[in-house]
Amino acid sequence: VRSFDKVPTAILSRSTAGTRGTSLIVNLPGNPKAIGECLPLVIPAIREALKHLRE
Repeated sequence: VRSFDKVPTAILSRSTAGTRGTSLIVNLPGNPKAIGECLPLVIPAIREALKHLRE
């Protein structure tokens, strides 16, 4: 989300997430710097998703 401010082409990213059974699958950017920018935004959603998967 914030990466759009830094890299205009970030909107073209194929980032996605989903579940398979009780597993959470999250695709992160391929660039380590981009992962560092993205992960702090994604972690709260991951925590919430894992709560739902455990129910």
